[in-house]
Amino acid sequence: MAERQRQATKTANEAAQTDLVDQARLEADCREENALVAQQQALMILSALGQETRLKAFRLLSVAGDEGIGAGGLAKHLGTPHNTLSTHLAILSRAGLITSERSGRNITYRIVPESLSNLLLFLLDDCCNAMPEACMPKSLLESLRLGASSPA
Repeated sequence: MAERQRQATKTANEAAQTDLVDQARLEADCREENALVAQQQALMILSALGQETRLKAFRLLSVAGDEGIGAGGLAKHLGTPHNTLSTHLAILSRAGLITSERSGRNITYRIVPESLSNLLLFLLDDCCNAMPEACMPKSLLESLRLGASSPA
């Protein structure tokens, strides 16, 4: 009877150990997948901002804040035809940098501040031997982290 109990205990310990190994592998896979998603998002954002008109539009929207700017106002300020600007704004939107809100015939555009915070955190993740606080002021780093972790 004691031998059966020892064998059952051994089997249970082996099963628990296997479960821990499986869980560790799953967590590692999730971290890797999250890193790949973050990398793809960073590439989309950098690509979207890597064009002069889009960068200017994004900067104008950044200054406008929550109020946003209408499509016509952006086109006028940038000196860009409406159809061309529409293409640029669609690229910024797909990258998750801006949102739009329609009111009748007018569309107002606003930035998504978290997208830039997430990009900066991604870029700083491996900065200075994984010590991003060495690359930037601690207060700024903490505000980025808080902004990225707050619910949308």
